[in-house]
Amino acid sequence: MVRLVRPRSLSTYFAVLLLTSAAQAGEWQSFSGFDPADFARTGHVFNGGPGVDGIPAMTNPGIVGAERADFLVDSDVVMGVYMNGIARAYSQALGWHHEIVNDVIGGQGISVTFCPLTGTALNFNATGDDGVPYELGVSGLLMNSNLIIYDRRDFETLIPQMIYTAFAGPGVGNELELLPLVETTWGLWKQMYPDTEVAVPGTGLEFYPERQRARYEDIARYQSYPYRDYRTSESLIFPVTTESA
Repeated sequence: MVRLVRPRSLSTYFAVLLLTSAAQAGEWQSFSGFDPADFARTGHVFNGGPGVDGIPAMTNPGIVGAERADFLVDSDVVMGVYMNGIARAYSQALGWHHEIVNDVIGGQGISVTFCPLTGTALNFNATGDDGVPYELGVSGLLMNSNLIIYDRRDFETLIPQMIYTAFAGPGVGNELELLPLVETTWGLWKQMYPDTEVAVPGTGLEFYPERQRARYEDIARYQSYPYRDYRTSESLIFPVTTESA
């Protein structure tokens, strides 16, 4: 059975209630490649609450030049990618609300990922052996508080972001390929790459139903960190299951 652990601080608890729908026992069993009877794997996996695609990954977001990025200020943190002669920035705020941005730069498929609970930003090669870009999605599951990605090529393969090696599904054992990514401020990124492009909030959500997309139409939501005091609190929402005794 999937366990949702009660947060240790009251403010974090209310943040989770605001952010997610009620957790459903067995939600993860929709991934047929993941056998819930296998405790060696399931003992480290927790249901984060929203369910599969409850946090909507962006795919092929709108792109504008730096001069039109009025939704960013110089102190904002961005995840910067430079590939094939193209510089592109993804606001960390996109990671807060979407966790994955599937994009194509100069024909190269990439997935820029950010886990709000572990603060980890990683960029992965998302181009298949056939040269065709593919998509990653948010499973709604966590391992040691870290985002578990699912592969939309089979809708079953599960991959923890920080380990980036599939532990369930047809792709078990396969590793995602890491690509370069720079975390810095928007002001410094512009100095480094004056011709940079920028991903636009609230775009690239065509995969999802209209009711879900509508929640992101007001880009003012991206100005607020959605997990309240989590970045400064000493408490964790979910337990660490692999810590040393």
